[in-house]
Amino acid sequence: GQEHILDNIILPAPDPTLAAIPPRLGGQLSQALNLAAFIPPVDPDFEINEDTEKALRTISAALQTNDPAFKAFFLFGKPGSGKNTILEQLAASVKTVDASGNVRQGIPYYEADITEDTNVDDLIGGTVIEGGSTYWRPGPLSIALMSGSVCSLNEIVRRPKAATLLQSIMEKREIQVKTPDGGFVKVPVHAASIVAMTGNPGADRDPDRPHRVRFLLAAARGPTGRPEGRRPAGAPGPPGGGGGDNARSGGSA
Repeated sequence: GQEHILDNIILPAPDPTLAAIPPRLGGQLSQALNLAAFIPPVDPDFEINEDTEKALRTISAALQTNDPAFKAFFLFGKPGSGKNTILEQLAASVKTVDASGNVRQGIPYYEADITEDTNVDDLIGGTVIEGGSTYWRPGPLSIALMSGSVCSLNEIVRRPKAATLLQSIMEKREIQVKTPDGGFVKVPVHAASIVAMTGNPGADRDPDRPHRVRFLLAAARGPTGRPEGRRPAGAPGPPGGGGGDNARSGGSA
């Protein structure tokens, strides 16, 4: 099942107190987040067919490289093909290890539907003024990213500007926070966090996007802007067959 396919993925344990984040950026919490409440259960009825197995094995091979470039990727598939279910079961099945060597199964799962009206600041958070002090209040996506989660952003192609605004998360694994003086503060994304953006083949009106594959996995490109065409060692062939697996690192989102 999915647990067997993802058995070799071991990530750093999530951080319920956001210890690496300064208090002015919403971190170093006095009360730990209840992250266990957001860890999905393993679904014993999850269907493993040729398509889902190839998608899971490609994701597994990518994450086993421990290369941050492979922790942000696009997952394309037709409506109802099970993209979110795959990502949810990824969160349910991966193992984590803490500083003491304790191994546990599962990390939190966060999902957001992107529409033409989505305000990215609602997801990321914004600056607030209370009691004469100015500080940043993180949004739900930022909290998930800072603590360590699988984050699924659905139908990102409906709002391309959102993908642009999230580019620093995908490429540099940092959240860029706007400051009142017009500058930016960089907030690190937790090493366990995985960012997956889903979409339907052809929904972005790209004639080169395969329509006949069930799943197409493509890693978010890096800061060089040049696609390297690199597949993780051990990754299987094209998910769903036919259109070619596009798992790669390098380039811009």
